[in-house]
Amino acid sequence: MKKRLSLIVLMLAAVLLMTACGSEPEGPQEFAYVLDTTGEWARLVRYQGEAEEVVLPETLGGKPLKEIGEDAFASAPFVTSITIPASVTKIGDPSFSALPKLAKIAVAEDSVGFLVQDDVLYHKKMKTIYCYPQGKTGDSFTLPDSITTIGAKAFYNAQLKTVTMGDKVTKILAGAFENSANLESVTLSAKLSQIYERAFSGCVSLKSVALPDSLTSIAAGAFRQCASLEEISVPAGVGVLDAEAFDGCTAMKKAVIAGTGIQRVSAATFRGCTSLESVAYAAELLGVGEGAFQGCESLKEFRLTDSLTTLERSAFQGCASLTELYLPESLSVIGAHALDGTGYLDSLEGDIVVVGNGVVVAVRGATEVVLPETVKAVSFLNSDVTKVTVPEGVTALCDGAFQDCAALADISLPASLTQIGKEAFAGCVGLRSFTVPAGVSAIGDGCFTGCSGIEAFQVASGNATFGVDQGVLYDNSRKYLIWYPQGSANTSYTVPFGPILIADGAFRGASNLETVDCSKAQDVLRVGEYAFADCPKLKSVRFTDNFTTIGAHAFENDAALSDFKLTYSMNNIGERAFAGCSSLGNQEISGALSKIGKGAFEGTTGVYKVQANTLGDEFVKTWALPYKR
Repeated sequence: MKKRLSLIVLMLAAVLLMTACGSEPEGPQEFAYVLDTTGEWARLVRYQGEAEEVVLPETLGGKPLKEIGEDAFASAPFVTSITIPASVTKIGDPSFSALPKLAKIAVAEDSVGFLVQDDVLYHKKMKTIYCYPQGKTGDSFTLPDSITTIGAKAFYNAQLKTVTMGDKVTKILAGAFENSANLESVTLSAKLSQIYERAFSGCVSLKSVALPDSLTSIAAGAFRQCASLEEISVPAGVGVLDAEAFDGCTAMKKAVIAGTGIQRVSAATFRGCTSLESVAYAAELLGVGEGAFQGCESLKEFRLTDSLTTLERSAFQGCASLTELYLPESLSVIGAHALDGTGYLDSLEGDIVVVGNGVVVAVRGATEVVLPETVKAVSFLNSDVTKVTVPEGVTALCDGAFQDCAALADISLPASLTQIGKEAFAGCVGLRSFTVPAGVSAIGDGCFTGCSGIEAFQVASGNATFGVDQGVLYDNSRKYLIWYPQGSANTSYTVPFGPILIADGAFRGASNLETVDCSKAQDVLRVGEYAFADCPKLKSVRFTDNFTTIGAHAFENDAALSDFKLTYSMNNIGERAFAGCSSLGNQEISGALSKIGKGAFEGTTGVYKVQANTLGDEFVKTWALPYKR
């Protein structure tokens, strides 16, 4: 009798343990799924099996399988074939980009959404190509004439050398040919209008591409790291040439941008194009973006005219062959290092170099600097400066103006200053205090990142934009917490105002901070990206139940954080928000959440409590986190 009772107790314990861990008896165990809010159909969120040839079931939990989640095969790179039932109408990642060995795709003949021909996945109406499997052999491919759109990552990491498309294709979506390292040539449609982000990024063998006159936009990183591309001609109809479009095209020697609508060189457009000798823009340029030509060591000339107003950080940094450059008096904003390493800057004489409309771009030799009264803006002072006096009349500290000036301990800023640029003092570990001048109305993002020595902020009398509380910098309404002094000796801080928004990076790197109490902020509260990241002693952060949003990386690497509660009102948790919070234990993920970013709880501990068939339920199953009901 005692043996039977013991057996019953053990069986009960096993059942309870399975329940606590979220185990479900319904459906094949290798397929983790959730039901939609109506309970009428299932979404596959994780394939947990070991089979190379996967046949998806028509039902999960007794309900038809209707959707395949974006990361469903994230942990199954060994899969070589997939068979999709007719019930599936949506695939989160139809390119199956996480499957490098995938060679075969099959779809039920009566599928209403998809069609397969020769193992290639299309939309049922043959207007869009979704997936040319990465493991499929063959050197060349011609798209069917009916195709109008090449889907996101459709040819991701494909083994093809040549691709030919018909003249009905109008769009090439994000990452369509990304990392197709063997691709040598592609024939584009004569009606192509848009090339999306990273469309050909990483196509290292692509030597040339003829862009059609029909093209209107080239998105960010479209041809990034096309290391064999030797020349590019952007047609006149292109009005958008976005950041990093040709970043890292190390073989490129010549570029012609014919469109007069492109009046700005976007950030990092030609960064790292070490062979680039000439670039011609048809338009009168108003600005050159951050790092636009950084590292273009062969660039010999570039035309700038009187229309130019802005050179952003590192715009021409490292352009050693650029010895002549016309900088007009209209040029009033020059980001840090914009001209560093150019032959042009090396040719300019003087200890304090001023160009354009009174912008200081270099200080040579001196460690204690008094800038001349003719100066109107500061681009960059050398990293060895210890003391700086900026005269009245200066209105702007450009992006990165004093960045990484680790020895800077004393700075005098004028009341005339109105703007402090992004990361203007980032890395100035020698500063112990900072006073915001009376005229400043704008402080750029990341302005004090890495200023580990600042013990308190102050605001000059008469400033109408900013204020302080216990050395913490706010806007004047006290509803926006901008920066907490990293070097403060205080171990705790209570936010005395509400409602409150916490800016990106506001508490980042606060070395002594252990507790933060925001419980007086009674209205909608949002925490920005990296807001509390890298705080080694931070143990407790408390918010009200009205708190809604946690930005990406908000608490990343806070290994001591243990006293924190995810409230019911939270609806958005950003990517890697709690990554590395190794002391953060059991949490309840609210059913009200509408977004959880990838890696949000990577490296945390404990068991997550979730409600069935909610986003939290889907999240813990997708990323194989321990959970309970």
